[in-house]
Amino acid sequence: MAEVESEKAIQAGCPLWDLNGVDMTDNGSESTGNLKQQYMISATSPEVLFTQGMNVMNLLMYDGTNVGRFKASDELLQLYSKYSGEGITDLRMTGYFSVSRKKSDCYFSRKTSVLAKDIKAFDAFVIRSAEAYLNKAEAQAMQGKSEAIQTLKTLLENRFENGEIPTSIDGLQGENLVRFIREERRRELCFECHRWFDLRRYAVCEKYPEKKEVRHALYAPATVSNGMGVYEGEYVLKPYGEDAAWLMPIPDYEITYNKGEMKQNDEREERGIQ
Repeated sequence: MAEVESEKAIQAGCPLWDLNGVDMTDNGSESTGNLKQQYMISATSPEVLFTQGMNVMNLLMYDGTNVGRFKASDELLQLYSKYSGEGITDLRMTGYFSVSRKKSDCYFSRKTSVLAKDIKAFDAFVIRSAEAYLNKAEAQAMQGKSEAIQTLKTLLENRFENGEIPTSIDGLQGENLVRFIREERRRELCFECHRWFDLRRYAVCEKYPEKKEVRHALYAPATVSNGMGVYEGEYVLKPYGEDAAWLMPIPDYEITYNKGEMKQNDEREERGIQ
């Protein structure tokens, strides 16, 4: 079903933006946050099929003193250099991120502009063409179809410099291919509100289950103006099945309507700093 519906969407019109011909580099013209000439999530992006809501990441990741308390994780950023040893350059590293003007090892998601006057598409709820290709490839891989590799290549040739993609993809099959696709979803759809739902989906996947622990570092406010925060520890979410916070409480009216047949999810414990 997912493969068929994804193909319908692609045939209806899901153009991919070739990043080889797009200038998404930082121009450094904004004192509180680098600007780009073009953004993946914008009114001019051919990949944006639907958008509504508001922009979130330009507020959560920002060099301003009163906002901007988050940055992209090192674990995520390392995925974009994973194939650099093969002489391959992932254009999304410069296209989807900007480096902090205050700390050179901090990167912010920049799929949309930080300037309110330029924002016409929103990262809080957006549907892009790339997701159709990823959905189709995952559905094909789960069925053991080798066509998943060509579906992936169609996307990747638009994301790597000169269309040179990782050679290792050709030998992938089974669980290894599915894991590659999951990793590619993380690279492509980061900060578009997919990751949390993907992690829960992978955890309950019967064929290739994947569970992980999530750690978020916590910093106290800086002690001096424009200074860096003070590390206090981490909030830890244990893997699915070991932590009640993966599941939302079921509304009481649903339990009443189902005459008690539906069991309430376990209540999450108060989370302390580790």
